[in-house]
Amino acid sequence: MKVGQDAPNHGCVIASKQLAWIPPRILDAIQGQAARTVADTYGEVTLKTKAAEIAKLSIYSLDGPNDS
Repeated sequence: MKVGQDAPNHGCVIASKQLAWIPPRILDAIQGQAARTVADTYGEVTLKTKAAEIAKLSIYSLDGPNDS
Protein backbone atom coordinates (compact mmCIF):
# COMPACT_ATOMS: atom_id res chain seq x y z
CA MET A 1 0.00 0.00 0.00
CA LYS A 2 1.42 3.39 -0.95
CA VAL A 3 1.30 6.53 1.14
CA GLY A 4 -2.06 8.24 0.72
CA GLN A 5 -3.77 5.02 -0.36
CA ASP A 6 -4.90 3.75 3.06
CA ALA A 7 -8.01 1.65 3.22
CA PRO A 8 -11.05 3.98 3.16
CA ASN A 9 -12.27 2.92 6.59
CA HIS A 10 -8.93 3.73 8.22
CA GLY A 11 -9.84 7.43 8.24
CA CYS A 12 -13.10 6.60 10.00
CA VAL A 13 -11.21 4.68 12.68
CA ILE A 14 -8.85 7.61 13.32
CA ALA A 15 -11.68 10.18 13.29
CA SER A 16 -13.77 8.15 15.71
CA LYS A 17 -10.85 7.92 18.13
CA GLN A 18 -10.48 11.70 18.04
CA LEU A 19 -14.16 12.69 18.11
CA ALA A 20 -15.94 10.01 20.12
CA TRP A 21 -16.51 10.44 23.83
CA ILE A 22 -16.31 6.69 24.27
CA PRO A 23 -13.73 5.45 26.80
CA PRO A 24 -10.61 4.24 24.92
CA ARG A 25 -10.84 0.64 26.14
CA ILE A 26 -14.45 0.32 24.96
CA LEU A 27 -13.72 2.05 21.64
CA ASP A 28 -10.79 -0.31 21.01
CA ALA A 29 -13.07 -3.29 21.73
CA ILE A 30 -15.75 -1.99 19.34
CA GLN A 31 -13.16 -1.53 16.59
CA GLY A 32 -11.37 -4.81 17.27
CA GLN A 33 -8.13 -3.08 18.22
CA ALA A 34 -5.54 -4.70 20.47
CA ALA A 35 -5.40 -3.78 24.15
CA ARG A 36 -3.23 -0.74 24.86
CA THR A 37 -1.99 -1.93 28.25
CA VAL A 38 -1.71 -5.18 30.16
CA ALA A 39 -4.45 -3.91 32.47
CA ASP A 40 -6.81 -3.67 29.47
CA THR A 41 -6.50 -7.42 28.93
CA TYR A 42 -8.24 -8.22 32.21
CA GLY A 43 -11.96 -8.81 31.98
CA GLU A 44 -13.91 -8.13 28.83
CA VAL A 45 -16.03 -5.41 27.30
CA THR A 46 -19.46 -6.95 26.89
CA LEU A 47 -21.66 -6.61 23.85
CA LYS A 48 -24.20 -4.79 26.02
CA THR A 49 -21.55 -2.20 26.97
CA LYS A 50 -20.47 -1.74 23.35
CA ALA A 51 -24.09 -1.31 22.21
CA ALA A 52 -24.79 1.24 24.96
CA GLU A 53 -21.82 3.37 23.88
CA ILE A 54 -22.71 3.14 20.18
CA ALA A 55 -26.28 4.19 20.99
CA LYS A 56 -24.92 7.45 22.47
CA LEU A 57 -23.42 8.52 19.13
CA SER A 58 -25.18 11.13 17.00
CA ILE A 59 -26.78 10.00 13.77
CA TYR A 60 -26.11 12.15 10.73
CA SER A 61 -28.05 12.17 7.49
CA LEU A 62 -25.98 11.30 4.44
CA ASP A 63 -28.61 12.62 2.03
CA GLY A 64 -27.57 15.50 -0.13
CA PRO A 65 -29.68 18.67 -0.50
CA ASN A 66 -31.41 17.27 -3.62
CA ASP A 67 -31.98 13.74 -2.30
CA SER A 68 -35.39 12.67 -1.10
